[in-house]
Amino acid sequence: MKIIDTTTYFEEDLMMDLRFNILDPYVDKFIICESTFTHSGNKKDISFDKKKYSRFKDKIIHLILENEPDNLIKKDHLNTVEKRQNSILRIKEQRNFIANALTEFSENDLVIHSDNDEIPNLENIDFRTINKRFIIFNQKLFYYKLDLTVPEINWFGSKACKLKYFKDVDNLRNIKNKKYSFFRFDTYFSNIKKISVEIIKNGGWHF
Repeated sequence: MKIIDTTTYFEEDLMMDLRFNILDPYVDKFIICESTFTHSGNKKDISFDKKKYSRFKDKIIHLILENEPDNLIKKDHLNTVEKRQNSILRIKEQRNFIANALTEFSENDLVIHSDNDEIPNLENIDFRTINKRFIIFNQKLFYYKLDLTVPEINWFGSKACKLKYFKDVDNLRNIKNKKYSFFRFDTYFSNIKKISVEIIKNGGWHF
């Protein structure tokens, strides 16, 4: 089983440096997706550079998304809600573009997705012993500084599954952060309510 860590990127070099150093002992590949557009739709240059992380370069797959989503709201003057809707569509497009780099892996390889500032704790996990289809990491939340935590809040950020259960990154991201009962019949018709869920305590950090 290979472990594939996936995330999106927008000039967060410090977070990438943390991510690579923390996860390197456990991860076989890092997939980084960068867009040529900001979430607000402004054109931007590509800034991710493997040379900055030469120790990990053989593990890194850098994807570049060059096109905007086809279903954006397009008119001369967008209101605040419409601008937010377009931002959500761009975020979804960038996340789902990651799937283009997953075709080289097998159905039993594990894909983990996180926002760039969510780092899963993989130190004591043997994924081969987990028989649940979906894995959700209960993470510590930090605000303003890397060492300033908010202990009363549980953050469920990083999520994972084997590729044979993978639909797309956005769907994985939206899976509910709870285990549903076998008798909840609505789960059989839902893409985000799941019965087969493993929640990892001490599951990492959200900075």
